[in-house]
Amino acid sequence: MEACESAASSACGEASADDAPCADVSLALLAKAAGISGRRGETLSAVAKLTHVHLAERELTGRLSDSLCTHCPAACVLYLYDNRLADVAALSGEWSDRVG
Repeated sequence: MEACESAASSACGEASADDAPCADVSLALLAKAAGISGRRGETLSAVAKLTHVHLAERELTGRLSDSLCTHCPAACVLYLYDNRLADVAALSGEWSDRVG
């Protein structure tokens, strides 16, 4: 998880005036995309087990934040098409080893 955190720090750390804002992918968004409902503890556990994350057509903009690394440590396939992401540097490091 350390590699994921360090990549995200450089990707979404301190933004300058010309940097795009981070596209925060919340636990609620991930649960909704996966069709998961229930209490927070159950939702957190179910989202953490996701291997395929469907975030296509979610109107995400800016730079992808490290929240995917935090909430979905088992994910190895991300569906991010039809969004307006400027940068996915948060996916480097730990995730690049998994998705090859």
